[in-house]
Amino acid sequence: MSAKPSNSQVTQGTVRGADGFDSFNEDLTWILQKLVARTGGVAGTLCAQLTGASQPTLLAAVDCDDPPLTMQLNLRAAAVDPPSIRGNHDAPELTHSLLSFYQPDKDKRRYRILQLAFAPAEGVKVVATVAKESRLGFNFLDDANARRLYPVLSRYIRLWWVHRAERRSALALKAFIDLSDLAVILLNRTARLLFANSRASALLSARDGLTHDGQTIIPVAAGDREAFATAIAAGLDCNQANPNCQVEQSPILQIQRDNAKRDLIVSILPLPTPALDSEDPAVIVYGLDPDQNLEDLLAPVCAIYKLTKVEARLVGKLIAGSTIVEAAGRINIRPQTARAYLKNIFLKTRTHRQADLVRVMLSSTLRTSATR
Repeated sequence: MSAKPSNSQVTQGTVRGADGFDSFNEDLTWILQKLVARTGGVAGTLCAQLTGASQPTLLAAVDCDDPPLTMQLNLRAAAVDPPSIRGNHDAPELTHSLLSFYQPDKDKRRYRILQLAFAPAEGVKVVATVAKESRLGFNFLDDANARRLYPVLSRYIRLWWVHRAERRSALALKAFIDLSDLAVILLNRTARLLFANSRASALLSARDGLTHDGQTIIPVAAGDREAFATAIAAGLDCNQANPNCQVEQSPILQIQRDNAKRDLIVSILPLPTPALDSEDPAVIVYGLDPDQNLEDLLAPVCAIYKLTKVEARLVGKLIAGSTIVEAAGRINIRPQTARAYLKNIFLKTRTHRQADLVRVMLSSTLRTSATR
């Protein structure tokens, strides 16, 4: 095999803009470097192009200190036909060509080009382009090395593309959750904080009921810590030992805040899929600030469950921490009437207890508030 070119410099793959590809391309740069070295090339690029896109996007580049050369390799990649058989990881789509172009105030540049085309997903073309000085060209051994590497490269690029799609989905979900008016916190199997959306981050930073002790989250008020820790431990046990545990059994807690504020409403739910890795989420913590305008916050959920205006107001008071008698007084109805409304609410939401109702409304609010 050809030795890796001396004084090789690896250049990060460039990213277009918000509509471009991701920047986690270090592995692609490394694998392109191997292809350039084993085919005796002097430079190489890896480009992706979606069906209908006007130009390819540079994912990785090796020894491309010369911008005109990089541009020409990109243009040449755009002209390559996509692989004819998607999913055939063993039949290389290998092409050769001659690249000639002028640089301002310089002589004409001539390179021999070797290209491998891949189809990691429907409507996606990825092209690896290797350049070599034209007087040398690619010999039989270079071609043999490229063909031998093709099955590995094809599978690797396909896996990378799947990982990219999953990462983009995760980023989109994070953005979605950040729009919610609920505080949302994810803890791992050791209760370490993995994620807090923007609402939760604001609460933790302000020590508004909950705070972060450097490892996990705890109530600011010492009197709430035992019940909170017990609920977290129960959620973790449920996640690890009993994948079929009933999430409706998870507790609803009231966490003390500043004297001028009403208690924070917190629900702790185990995730149904057991956390295996330390970075896997195990428990989700919802926090609701009852000082918010709960009627507006809950309006989309109440509409989904077809609650009447009075029923929606009653639910809002109950979620804010009022008893059924207190809630009845606040909306100017008799306690007996409020209990009759509550029975109808239970039927519509398919719940049986007030705690279950609060939990359903909290979790449903997360799904709807970000779409408003």
